[in-house]
Amino acid sequence: MLAWKPTPSLARQAAASALGQIGDAQATQALLRAGKDDSPEVRRAAIEALGRVGDGMAIEVLVNALKDRYPEVRYEAIKAIGEIGDVRAIKPLAAVYRDSQGNDDKFILAIARTVEVLATNGKPGALEALIAVVQEYDGAARSLAGRVLVKLGSAAIEPLCSLLNSSDSTVRYAAVQALGKIGGVQAVRPLSIALMDSDYQVYASALESLAQMGEAAIDPLVDLLDQPGEKERMGVCAGL
Repeated sequence: MLAWKPTPSLARQAAASALGQIGDAQATQALLRAGKDDSPEVRRAAIEALGRVGDGMAIEVLVNALKDRYPEVRYEAIKAIGEIGDVRAIKPLAAVYRDSQGNDDKFILAIARTVEVLATNGKPGALEALIAVVQEYDGAARSLAGRVLVKLGSAAIEPLCSLLNSSDSTVRYAAVQALGKIGGVQAVRPLSIALMDSDYQVYASALESLAQMGEAAIDPLVDLLDQPGEKERMGVCAGL
């Protein structure tokens, strides 16, 4: 009978798995190197181990692994990012989400869920990362950030208000859309200000949201009746 002899890649895979089970941050550098190994099995094992170790130094390697040609490596990277819980991954995750549209629906859904987990884990910086996505990205990435901001509710209102000063009308529109979905008394004032926006789509979205808010929107809208612009007065009257 021939003696069993492990291949070098199998030995590296086993070593990476064992280091993950030990869970000591001293292994991070070695695992980071293994995350770029030629063998997909070794990369997957290293990425799984990095998730268990939980060292934020791994985020860059894990984000790069989201573009790996092997699905098992990509999925392990998503899982590891969620386990580490570093909000710095929100922006690159949103970019991969945007670029992956039309490919693997399960993979896309997993990224969206991970962004939501990272944004709601209570760690500082999540809101800023989501706002940056709305400002800097378009398409699916911006839509994803908007949906998560809506889930964060009133905590997202002040950051969203800052976007109403953007020179990009599509950014202002995204902010107004999110504010309208969050609703509540705190959203009334910024939405009423958006009635004076120079872009019709922004104006119309703000008007629709205010009209759906009912009594909460009456006082700010009445105040705007004194605005000199004809469009603003017509919008206010329609809202009332």
